[in-house]
Amino acid sequence: MEYFCAWEFVWQFKETQTLTFEQLKQEAFQHWQDETWHEVLRLIAGMIDAKFVAELID
Repeated sequence: MEYFCAWEFVWQFKETQTLTFEQLKQEAFQHWQDETWHEVLRLIAGMIDAKFVAELID
């Protein structure tokens, strides 16, 4: 389930470009303190370009 959730965010961000980086950050990474989202966020980080991941970490 986590994989499919992550893939949906990545698909909207990379493939269809219906989700901007700012929207991705707001919609997905607002949950960074919620442990149930940690796997989803790790998967997203592994699927997007490293420059975006670096900005998320900052």
